[in-house]
Amino acid sequence: MRLSRLARTASLAALGMGLALPLLTGIAVVRAPSEVLFSSLGFSSLVHIAPWQERLGRALALLPVACASLSLLLLGRGLRRVAAAAPSETGRFSVQLTSALARFAIWVALASGASILVPLLTGLVLSVGAPAGQGRLVLQIGSSAGFGLVASLAVLTLARLLAEARRLEAENAEFV
Repeated sequence: MRLSRLARTASLAALGMGLALPLLTGIAVVRAPSEVLFSSLGFSSLVHIAPWQERLGRALALLPVACASLSLLLLGRGLRRVAAAAPSETGRFSVQLTSALARFAIWVALASGASILVPLLTGLVLSVGAPAGQGRLVLQIGSSAGFGLVASLAVLTLARLLAEARRLEAENAEFV
């Protein structure tokens, strides 16, 4: 009973964050002045930037959030299945759950990788047509991206472990 309640609560939290995160971040990215949005990339002046560069830079800024949001929606869906399964059912370790966990881990890894690559790609986009010496390529590697990659590998390992346990359980059931 406690597991079902915990899974239901975690599912609602993941689904809520998965829906709110892109919406709130999208509003912030659209409303932020270009100077503020791109200041971390080291551009002192944005006079040379064409409208298409600014739009593409803003779209790139949303890429890690989109990946993270999708991972949260997948996690919420998987946890909802756990909450719906009866305590005696094997549904808590079903193929759907382990595949949802694996997809969650993959999308978290993609979000972490995107958070490293997006500043580089944005700098490249914003440097097109820049005056000599004004172009910037920035590689930002933070602890949150590293943690995201390690956590996603751990969850992926757990998903594979559950899948292997399910396979062994089915194999043992044939002997009985």
